[in-house]
Amino acid sequence: MKRSGGAARVLYVEDDPVDRMAFARATGVGLVPWKVEIAASLAEAYTMLRQGSFDIIVSDYHLGDGTVFDLLTDWRVGETPVVVITGLGSEEIAVRALKSGAVDYLIKDVDRRYLAILPYTIENAIKVKEIKETLKWNEALLGKMAESSPLGHYVTASQSGKVLYWNAKFAQILGFPGEFGSARGSDLTHQDVVSAVTGRSVGPLPESFIHPKESDEESISGQPLTIPMSDGRTIRVLSTQMRDAQGSGIGTLFLLEDITGEIAHKRQLETALQEKEVLLREIHHRVKNNMQVISSLLNLQAMAIEDPEVLDLFKETQNRVRSLALIHERLYQTRGLDQIEYGDYLTTLTSRLFESYGVSPGRVRVEVRADPATLPIEKAIPCSLIVNELISNSLKYAFPQGREGVIEIAFLASGPSYTLRYHDNGVGLPASVEIGKTTTLGVSLISALTSQLGGQLMVDREGGTTFTIIFPKSVEKSVR
Repeated sequence: MKRSGGAARVLYVEDDPVDRMAFARATGVGLVPWKVEIAASLAEAYTMLRQGSFDIIVSDYHLGDGTVFDLLTDWRVGETPVVVITGLGSEEIAVRALKSGAVDYLIKDVDRRYLAILPYTIENAIKVKEIKETLKWNEALLGKMAESSPLGHYVTASQSGKVLYWNAKFAQILGFPGEFGSARGSDLTHQDVVSAVTGRSVGPLPESFIHPKESDEESISGQPLTIPMSDGRTIRVLSTQMRDAQGSGIGTLFLLEDITGEIAHKRQLETALQEKEVLLREIHHRVKNNMQVISSLLNLQAMAIEDPEVLDLFKETQNRVRSLALIHERLYQTRGLDQIEYGDYLTTLTSRLFESYGVSPGRVRVEVRADPATLPIEKAIPCSLIVNELISNSLKYAFPQGREGVIEIAFLASGPSYTLRYHDNGVGLPASVEIGKTTTLGVSLISALTSQLGGQLMVDREGGTTFTIIFPKSVEKSVR
């Protein structure tokens, strides 16, 4: 058998020279995969053990300077597995050897047939040793992980409720002294833990913690239990069933976590969020009020203007300001503070623009059809200014000399993009107006705002004028 560090080392202790020769022939070079060394006495075996470690010791029961029991109890042997060989065939000796730490027991026979069985015995002993070493290493690793875990945990047996294991964090979280477990020893049970927590908690404990039920689930079962403690801390408890290879419940693992800091941090975040919401509402409210002041100033200034063209420019600017003020008014009223329900906003905006221009509802009708959609402020502002310019252009130029007509506005939100479709059945755009090349402020604004949205602008001049603007729903941040 080969190990990661090379061939296994076997020490054979035998005072009978004939048996030593027979063993040497049976384990000669190429016959077994181990490195075999032979000692003729206990003294020689002790010397060899001082010089290096062995993976297994095979020893005769009766030696010239002692017995195998001297070997089994010697500190130099340590945890090295020992196989005992004897010609006495005594059951009493076999039992005593196994109780003393021997891993196996073979009886010498006259024909030395035991030598044919011995290699298998040695192989099994070496494998058992390696398995034990692996288990020991895993236990040490798990122990270190458990002790360094930020979670407190303890394990209880299914039938007795006896606490089989707990880590230091468990005692620390529950406020027990460090020697909590060792003071109670093996008598500690889950009900002892329940009693201790009861004395430190505020109010009754959850029934699922006092009497945990076995579940068919192996994962963390149920909702986490939150237990407020009398010292102001809060403990979170989770439990999971532990099962054997046959699926039978063998115990329960309890996980405990002190979430006092987590709760305090959450409250701080909630407080900060509330303060931010109050601040944002105040900002939107003040922006809306400031824009209304600007609109009023424009209105006052317009009263002193006699030139109709200049007066129209003031009115257009005033409507643009009102469109923006309406957005901040809606943001102030919404819960999210950064998005508005755009269909409802469009209906209100068109109504106010018609009132501003003094258009008779019977002469020009407006029909708004909008899918349910919320627009963030960075989309809502340019989109609203586009609608403002389109309605202003239609009311000023599309229906001259009292002509009747219809304005249709559709806002569609299906797919990855938004679609704003605006149509009026008026006289249509003059052939001289080329989108993207005209110098008029309104059309230039529409083109520039479409670009700001990252969208596409299309114009159809049949049956009046139709503007279609498609822009993505996602907000792409520009890199600066």
